[in-house]
Amino acid sequence: MSNALAISAVTALLKRLLEDALAEADVVSLIGSVNVSALPPDRVTPPNQADPNQLNLFLYQTVPNAGWSNARWPTRDSDGARTGSAPLALNLRYLVTAYGAAAYASEILLGHAMRTLHEYSAIPRELVQKLLNPAPAPAGWIADLGKSGLAEQVEQIKITPESISTEEMSRLWGALQAKYRTTAVYLVSVVLIESGKAFKPALPVAGRIARASALPVLAIRSIETADGQPPIAGSTLRIVGSGFVAGNTEVRIGEVRLTPAVGAVRANEVQVQISDPPPAGLRAGILAVQVSQTTDLGNPPAPHRTAESNVMPVVLHPSATFTPQNIVTENVNGITVAKGRVRVTLKPAVTRNQTVQLLLNEFQPANTARGYAFNAAAGNGIPANQTEAGAVDIEIKGVVPAQYLARVRVDGAESLLGMAGGEYASPLVTI
Repeated sequence: MSNALAISAVTALLKRLLEDALAEADVVSLIGSVNVSALPPDRVTPPNQADPNQLNLFLYQTVPNAGWSNARWPTRDSDGARTGSAPLALNLRYLVTAYGAAAYASEILLGHAMRTLHEYSAIPRELVQKLLNPAPAPAGWIADLGKSGLAEQVEQIKITPESISTEEMSRLWGALQAKYRTTAVYLVSVVLIESGKAFKPALPVAGRIARASALPVLAIRSIETADGQPPIAGSTLRIVGSGFVAGNTEVRIGEVRLTPAVGAVRANEVQVQISDPPPAGLRAGILAVQVSQTTDLGNPPAPHRTAESNVMPVVLHPSATFTPQNIVTENVNGITVAKGRVRVTLKPAVTRNQTVQLLLNEFQPANTARGYAFNAAAGNGIPANQTEAGAVDIEIKGVVPAQYLARVRVDGAESLLGMAGGEYASPLVTI
């Protein structure tokens, strides 16, 4: 790769090519002395002076080379440390302008310049090395240009003529604030400048392990419980579908991953039990269920998920017991009502962000059945230093004393009521 001197080395290389070509063609005998320069166009001809016989090279634009932009792997790790040295790949655009002291002189110079650059569309490495290390060195020559690495870089230096419109050329010379002279435009590519900074190289791959196997296509069609009741803690889920394979099967319920028991996986069904008490992290409410298959890969072998089913929703209902506390009565507008709180003990535990609501419906009312709904306090009364709680105290007031069927609703999922004789009979709370 080249170093930071490569851009100036390209300009010097082109200048030497043109000087040698003009000397070989003996242009001096035709038009007199000739100079080849590498100056901004506004500095070639002093104000109010005649044009000299001169070829001028001007680097007017550098652009990234698209072909080399993604030629290397990422060169920084997750911490931002350098793990490689990707080159800075540049294309250089030059204006080659001919000036003439007499008629036809500029055309003669431009013709020789264009013929030379056409002949050297790809400059041999040996010629690059020779021209950048002249002996003897001309006046003003920078010896370090020979150490630019231009001759040793992977890509050869290539010269390609470009065509730009009259409007673009006009804007360009207007920006240069110089009088227009006959000009040809060339693209020189590619210059590969490598960073000199040290980096942390990655170790080579110690070995490769390859295996091929047909992956199962897992699909869930329905989810139910083994006893036909809504899912609660202690229920066994029957996941019905296709493509299930015994061994290395995992079931994700919400944020919890469960492993089915031995013999609980068949081609069209997976059974998995929700333990009682429920596993840590399992919450009441609407949960996503997914079956995945793992395969042992690597050395030493370790399980990797290689197949996953579609996601199916299931509603996990909370289990709850209800304990009235500090219940007192008072007279409000001639009606005796009670207030206090009800402690709701829950499975699974709830978090501060879940919505908890107590529902009371009068049991076997004599007349119109009364019903009440009370929300838990903000954060469900859970201290800020706790993530969950297995019991929530819910304040009640204005409740006419009686027996009530009690339910709790957690994120839209309600606890279940027991039945007797075809009617709801439990759990009962006496207020």
